Amino acid sequence: MNHTPQDAALALLALVALMFWRLRPWLVVLSGGLPGGLWMSGSKPQSSP
Repeated sequence: MNHTPQDAALALLALVALMFWRLRPWLVVLSGGLPGGLWMSGSKPQSSP
């Protein structure tokens, strides 16, 4: 799996949320899962017939 700049941005945002905003880890995981899932669904390779 290749990582994109969006993956790095999401990871950095999660790190900031944990370290500086002091959000609870479960909240960071849940809030990071939605954008991550949306990015992954938009980057699926198309199958050939």
